[in-house]
Amino acid sequence: MSITKHLHVSLYSQCVDGFPYLNRCPSGLHFDDINKLCTFKNEARCGPIPTTVAPITEPPLDLAKKCDTELCQLPYCFCSKDGTIIPGGLDREDTPQMILLTFDGAVNLNNFEKYQKVFTDQRKNPNGCPIRGTFFISHEYCNYNMVQELAHDGHEIGTETVTLQQSLQDKGYEEWVGEMIGMREILRHFSNISKSNVVLEDFGYIYDSSVGIPPLKFPIWPYTLDYKIPHECRSGTCPTRSFEGVWEVPLNAHYVETYEGGHCPYLDQCVLHNHDPDDVFEWLKEDFSRYYDQNRAPYMMPFHTNWFQLKELEMGLHKFLDWTLTQYLVTCRECPRRYPWIGDSEGTGIEGKDTYNPEK
Repeated sequence: MSITKHLHVSLYSQCVDGFPYLNRCPSGLHFDDINKLCTFKNEARCGPIPTTVAPITEPPLDLAKKCDTELCQLPYCFCSKDGTIIPGGLDREDTPQMILLTFDGAVNLNNFEKYQKVFTDQRKNPNGCPIRGTFFISHEYCNYNMVQELAHDGHEIGTETVTLQQSLQDKGYEEWVGEMIGMREILRHFSNISKSNVVLEDFGYIYDSSVGIPPLKFPIWPYTLDYKIPHECRSGTCPTRSFEGVWEVPLNAHYVETYEGGHCPYLDQCVLHNHDPDDVFEWLKEDFSRYYDQNRAPYMMPFHTNWFQLKELEMGLHKFLDWTLTQYLVTCRECPRRYPWIGDSEGTGIEGKDTYNPEK
């Protein structure tokens, strides 16, 4: 992914899978062409700056083996040949449709009240429980009192990196530890969030959600990284070795049949800012139907703050959420636990402990 500056100080072009999309900074912020991010006016700098030719590196070794369904058994391992198979061999009609709401970046005055409007008391799951989301927090411009309030309300708090470096994939182990574990410690210190409430535990992941999927007819289900990933990797930074027991909740591409608005891993990266709320609602419904009508893979809706800076997009999302009240909206961490085929995700030894029951 690359980002280039646009003539307007709050607009910029963002490339996703080789396609440029016009995007805009949140209200009051300007695009910094040096750091490739939105920031305050007095901190934004113009580019371009001289660049050096990237060193030639050897392609990563493909160390992970192909999926072995005999050895890879739920609830601690799951893989399939192409990633589209429903876990447990269930028929589509017997599979509950999950919807995952995720939000990336700092939480602050630009977005906090808008996020709260998504999670109203009136929006509940079919079992009466309130809907919840997952927030992947970054450090810069973050209000940690607001993060603490989100955690108190039952939302899942995950971590991005401290500095959101564009080239972190080229860094070594120590840099990754500093960025990821450092962000966890910042959350613990400033938001009073314990390690058990953050996605990272010790130096390992419970799950990751950073692998993008190109547009496919059938969405990809979450899988564990015990084996080779079951889909094409266009970014060049996908895992190539085994990480036993670590779940990947992939970023399936969002798109409609006509490709109106393009395709995007994050919904705010699709070009929908010329649509009215009804158009946005219909676009989301068509995108969602590909999951519901095909293989019921979890419908993940990732957002940055940008989505909530346009009233039409925000209103369209609210219309869509009200339409999906018959579905389940859960956090990523709950998602594997709530599948009816998981059985015993917490290792209690109680058979069928996690069996799906919408009445509970």
